[in-house]
Amino acid sequence: MKKILLTTILLAPFVIFADSSNTNANNQQQQKFEARKAKISERMQKQITRMQQQLDKLQQKKSCIDKATTKDAVKACKPR
Repeated sequence: MKKILLTTILLAPFVIFADSSNTNANNQQQQKFEARKAKISERMQKQITRMQQQLDKLQQKKSCIDKATTKDAVKACKPR
């Protein structure tokens, strides 16, 4: 009984330390995950912005072509 109690008392700090380092590791992993997630989200937002700009240009060209009444007017809608 005394051996078990003594062993428990001696090992308790190691168990507590191991648990706290596990928590630190989990916190670091969570922070890394959040940082990666933010970078991915930012990159995707930039892609969305570029695609939206391209879509706006295409819609302007289409609108120009829809309004055109002559072949020359259609050509004017397509800058080279």
